[in-house]
Amino acid sequence: MTIQIQYLERTSSGCVLLGEERLEQIDEALIPMSPSDAAPVFMSKKFSGRAEYRWQVAEVAASAAGVVPAIFYITLKSRPQPEKRAWLTCVMASSGRRAVSAILVRGCLVEVEYDHPMTVAKSNGQLRSNKRYPETIQAGSMPKRRLAIVLRALAHGPGRGIVQVIPISSAVPAHGDHASVDITAALQSLLIVDYQKQSWAKCQMIETVSATRILAPRVKFPGRVPAMRDTGFKTRLNKTWMGLIEDALVYGVTLQALVTAKNTKLKALESTVVKLEEDIAHLRKQLDCQTIANAEAMVFRRFTDYLETRIGSLDDEWTRFRLTLAPD
Repeated sequence: MTIQIQYLERTSSGCVLLGEERLEQIDEALIPMSPSDAAPVFMSKKFSGRAEYRWQVAEVAASAAGVVPAIFYITLKSRPQPEKRAWLTCVMASSGRRAVSAILVRGCLVEVEYDHPMTVAKSNGQLRSNKRYPETIQAGSMPKRRLAIVLRALAHGPGRGIVQVIPISSAVPAHGDHASVDITAALQSLLIVDYQKQSWAKCQMIETVSATRILAPRVKFPGRVPAMRDTGFKTRLNKTWMGLIEDALVYGVTLQALVTAKNTKLKALESTVVKLEEDIAHLRKQLDCQTIANAEAMVFRRFTDYLETRIGSLDDEWTRFRLTLAPD
């Protein structure tokens, strides 16, 4: 079977072919998922004669049913590319600081290039989910490039590293969600460009990412136009904001584990209570039966005592009567 994928660039004058892939004897291929207004999609692809690596997906479409080979059209839009020097690994190389912990500290802000769930393009022209490809990004994972808060930077070999981060999202948390912190005011005061809308730190979604995914955030420094990448990674949350973050982490991580453990114990206690109630009901029945038996025995004893008393009294009277009849 054959699958053909065409990449088109959408421009003001129309669409232009950027490149194409032809897969022979392949039944399924992974391609970007179709975007929506609420969920934009981005992908990385290097085309001949173009400097861009990162593209925004405008549309994903397939040829009409029955067309052989099946053709999938991925329409892309060019977007501003971050300078090479903005990537953390380039900062590490140029500065001579080979450990991420020498650059990133707790509370500093970074941008993380997350990926997107993929769609499976089938040779019959259909589009399906990528659930059979678990090694790829799956639905529900944190998508697209976004701002994040560094929790911890860990060395992982020369010039490399992994970083624990808290992602920042504009998605409104559920009511009563104590694990999300509204940090809109902090981002506005730090003049973080592109993140001036209401945003929350998702402290229940801590992730560990490679240093190669991290780049410096765009900041509007006072007196400087235009905004610039903070390649020194000096933009960070103050102690007050980090205190709120750490409190939320208790709800997002520690407290959730405690709640789970308590719920488990509560279920065990509930089962014990049910068993004890059954035992109590059984004992009450036994007690009721014993009480009735005891009452019957008491009545019988009182009756026999009464009879013994009455019979004894009659015997005495009969004896006295016989004595009166006896001759002197």
